[in-house]
Amino acid sequence: MAGLRAQLEKGEFQQIVKSLRPPGKTPEETEILISALSFLGRLEEAEGLLAARSAALDLEQKVRARFSLGLAFLRASKFPSAKRLFLLNAKSAPPSVQDYAAQGVALYYYFFGQFERSRKWGLKALRAAMQNGSAYTQLLATDLLGHSHVQMGQRFEGLRLLRESVQLALDSEKPFTAESIDAERLIYEAQFGSRVQESLRQLENFSSELRAQSSYTRGNLLLELGRQLTLHGDWKRAREVLDRGSFQIYQYGLRRQELTLQLRLAEVSYRQGDLSSSLHFLQAARRCLNQVSDRAFEIRILGLEIKLLESQNEHGLLAPKKQRLLELSESYGDAINRQMLERKGWRASASRPGEDPLHDFLKSLEESPAESLRACLEHGWFNFLPEILQKPRGERRLVVLEDQVSWVAFSKDGVSVGENALTSQSHRLLWLLSKGPQSKESLVQKVWGYEYDPLRHDSLIYSALSSLRKSLPVQSSLLETTEQGWRLTEPCEFLSKAFDGAARVPTAPSPEVSENLTKGEPLSLRQEQAFLVLSQNKKQFWDIKTYRSHFKVATMTAFRDLKDLVEKGYLLRRGRGRTTCYVLKPGLGGSS
Repeated sequence: MAGLRAQLEKGEFQQIVKSLRPPGKTPEETEILISALSFLGRLEEAEGLLAARSAALDLEQKVRARFSLGLAFLRASKFPSAKRLFLLNAKSAPPSVQDYAAQGVALYYYFFGQFERSRKWGLKALRAAMQNGSAYTQLLATDLLGHSHVQMGQRFEGLRLLRESVQLALDSEKPFTAESIDAERLIYEAQFGSRVQESLRQLENFSSELRAQSSYTRGNLLLELGRQLTLHGDWKRAREVLDRGSFQIYQYGLRRQELTLQLRLAEVSYRQGDLSSSLHFLQAARRCLNQVSDRAFEIRILGLEIKLLESQNEHGLLAPKKQRLLELSESYGDAINRQMLERKGWRASASRPGEDPLHDFLKSLEESPAESLRACLEHGWFNFLPEILQKPRGERRLVVLEDQVSWVAFSKDGVSVGENALTSQSHRLLWLLSKGPQSKESLVQKVWGYEYDPLRHDSLIYSALSSLRKSLPVQSSLLETTEQGWRLTEPCEFLSKAFDGAARVPTAPSPEVSENLTKGEPLSLRQEQAFLVLSQNKKQFWDIKTYRSHFKVATMTAFRDLKDLVEKGYLLRRGRGRTTCYVLKPGLGGSS
């Protein structure tokens, strides 16, 4: 029997159900079978077995069986059934199983969003577990205390307790339990914006390789993975993950996870610009609400409804939603709710900078979208680029950033970013194509400064366009061949307003230089680079010999380039004969 209990505490529920035939040969087997069925989400079987065999169980066995079944009822949002079992335990549990009774009450308060009460009862459960010498219930109590502290906003302490409970599980040889707790810890770290790219990879690995046999943990992993993919701007994959998770969630009747699923789908639809679908998912979430126990979820629904109304300028409908949200927040708000109110300016700041990077970023996004661009790109939160760049959601378009080597691509599938993707040549080609269709003749003249010759220049054009295609989004068919030449199939915009930060490659013009270049006559790529050199150091000059050596061109090509720059008003010619040089025209360029 000790072996079966060890299996239960290790989380090997499937093995127990396979090895024991209902109702079990002994009362001990019956109790363990009830617990295993409960943790697997097979509530009807577990409840029926407890009712049928209750008389055969002693008081300690009843308390443990009621605890497992009550927890399963909580996860399935069957709160009256859970309350009945936990009350029975609180009234009748002998000292030897007081840890189970106190843990049940703590869990009940936790699921109702009363985290301070949950913490107090969790401490009672921990003291009882240590008095009884039960490593298993000590582990459960430490885990619950970690969750309670996180929800109260004490995140560092909460994560510390969760790491401690993982170690307790490993020390007592419960690898599946340790894995489940570690998965929940990872979910929290992902929610706080800690180690964004690493968290995304770990969530993907956990969700595909999870050995723990808890349907609740697996559902939570898939829901958080969907959320992280949404934040990353990968809306298509987020939808696929959430669709996959829906089978898991509906199969086991995990109603609170169903609520979360509807909220995640509503957020994805909102980001895709499909507001009607987003509203549909919010209404589905409302239909799932338990008006007594799901006040925290109602707050989240109200928050997204307010965001939808604001995006449609429906300000007349905002007041009752806001009033209801603030009323609920007084009694049922958690740390996430308090942060949202803080960002809206509806309550005083209570968070410490650096504790939650995602909250810090969202706060800066509310205050100054342009200044948040750098953090958005660094953390990979591409989901917010439509707001930052002030572009409509769901429309296909390409935006070249001010550094002139990076782009952002928008579509209904998501937002992707190509950092340092464009060479100077690709940038110039893209800029010309954004102005309209281009023939071979115009490309050769405006990019390289030559008169078009099919034998000499066709391979040059094809190679450059091939490089441009490779530097654009993988799924994009942005560049299209026509009978006249080439054109872009979607809008392509170049930012005219500079964001904070310098150019990322030496050959990319600064914003001021770029503005000078685009105002005048089109220049070839080589001429732009020649202009850039002088704009960065006005004391420098070009002469034919230096220009020819620098760009490795013929003497006549150097002469034509410099003469053209003079005629277009960029340079001035000074001197005669061998002393001839070319200097920047006053008023152009950057600082010396």
